[in-house]
Amino acid sequence: MAGIISGLMLLFYGYIVLLILLPTGSVFGVNVKLLAFLPLLFGALNRMAREDYPLNSMSWNLFVLCAFFAWAFLYLFQPINEPALAFSQFKDVVTTLAGCWIIRLFATSDREKFIRVCIFAMAFAGFLKVFIFGYAFMAGIPVSAIVEGISKQFGVVLMSLDMGDFGGRISFVSDTLLPICIFALLCLRNRLGITAFQATVALVFLLVSDLYTFARFTWGYTAVAIALAFVVSQKDRMHKWYIAACVAVVAYLSQAIFATIAFRFSLDLMTSSDDLRVWQIKALKEFFWDAPFFGHGLGSHPNLIRSDITPYSYEVQILAVVGQVGLIGSALFLVILFNYYRKSFNFSENKRYQLAVLILIVCFIANGFFNPSLLSSASAVNFGLLFMLASLNPRISIPGSGLRVDIVTVRECEEAQLTPVG
Repeated sequence: MAGIISGLMLLFYGYIVLLILLPTGSVFGVNVKLLAFLPLLFGALNRMAREDYPLNSMSWNLFVLCAFFAWAFLYLFQPINEPALAFSQFKDVVTTLAGCWIIRLFATSDREKFIRVCIFAMAFAGFLKVFIFGYAFMAGIPVSAIVEGISKQFGVVLMSLDMGDFGGRISFVSDTLLPICIFALLCLRNRLGITAFQATVALVFLLVSDLYTFARFTWGYTAVAIALAFVVSQKDRMHKWYIAACVAVVAYLSQAIFATIAFRFSLDLMTSSDDLRVWQIKALKEFFWDAPFFGHGLGSHPNLIRSDITPYSYEVQILAVVGQVGLIGSALFLVILFNYYRKSFNFSENKRYQLAVLILIVCFIANGFFNPSLLSSASAVNFGLLFMLASLNPRISIPGSGLRVDIVTVRECEEAQLTPVG
C-alpha cells in the first residue's frame, strides 16, 4: 500500500511538471497528460473517501459536473451548432476543476514540496527560453522559426515575435505562474527550504522568462507580486542579494531589456492588440445580452471568431464565458471559487500575508479580461498553487511574547522551543 501511495505522489509531481512545461497534452501522438490524469483521478477519489463528510464532497462534485454538462447540452439546441465544440469547452472546464481538486487532495500533505516543484519547473522553463535564444543566435535563425517548429511538433500555436539581435517573444501556456512563483520565492524561501544559491539562480531565470512573455498584464502582475512579497515577508538578508543580482543582470542586459519594453509599448503593437480586444468586447457584449441568464451554452461563440481551432476562446475570456453560461453559470463559478478557497484562508493569523495572496488571486482572475488563461489544465496549477500559498503561514509565534519570526525548519523550531502557527 505504501508503494502505491508513493508511486501516486511521484506521478502527481510528474503530472504537475508536464502541465507546466508541455504546451499541450500530446507528445508524438500520445496524450501523456491524460495517461497521468486518469490514475490520479482514481487516487483522488480514494483520498476523498477518507476525508470528513465524503458524501457531501461527492454530491457537490457530481452537482457541478452535471451543471456544466447541462450547459454543454444547451449549445446543442442552438440553430447552428457543433457538438465537438460544446464538449471541447466542457472538457476544458472539467479538467480545470478536476485539476484544482486533485492538487488540493495530493499536495496538502506536503505543501512546501508542491510549491518548490512549481518554482523549479518554472525556472527550468525560463532556462529553456534562454537556451532557445542562445541556439537561435548561434545558428543565425530567428526565434520565431524555432517556436514555429515547437508548435508544429505539439500541434499547438505558440505566440512569438522576432526582435532581431534582442531575441524575441516566447510565450508558454504556464507563464501566468511566473508572478506567483516569484512571490513564493521572495516571501517563503526559508519555509520552503530553498538555499540562497538556488533562490538567486531561480529568480534570475524567472525574471528573464517573465520579460520575454511580452505580456503587459504579466509584467504588471509581476510588479505587484514583488511589491507584496517585500511588504509581507520578514526582513531577510537574501533580499539584498536578490536586489544585487537583479541589478547586475539588468545592467548587463540593459540594452536588450529596455529595447524589449520599448518595443512592446510601441504604438503599433499596442494599437493592434488593444483594437482586437475592443472588437471582441463589442461582439461579446451583444452575445451576452442575447441570453443573459443561462447563456448560449458551452462551445458557443458570436460571429467574431478568434481561433479556428477553438472559436469559443477569446482574449476577453471572462466576458466570453459569461455569454456562454450566463449570469447563473457565472454565479456558480463564483460559488465554486469561494468553496475552494474557504478551505485555505484563515484571516485570524497573519492577515497581511493572506491579504497579499488574496490580491494575487484577484490579479490572476483579472487576467481573464486580457488573455484566455482561466480554463485549462495548466490554469489549475495556478489555482492550486495559490490555494497552497494561502494555507501556509510564513511565520511562527513565540508563546507569551507576541513576537513572530520567519519559519526556517521544523528542527530549528523544536530546538528553539517555538510553536508553529498555521
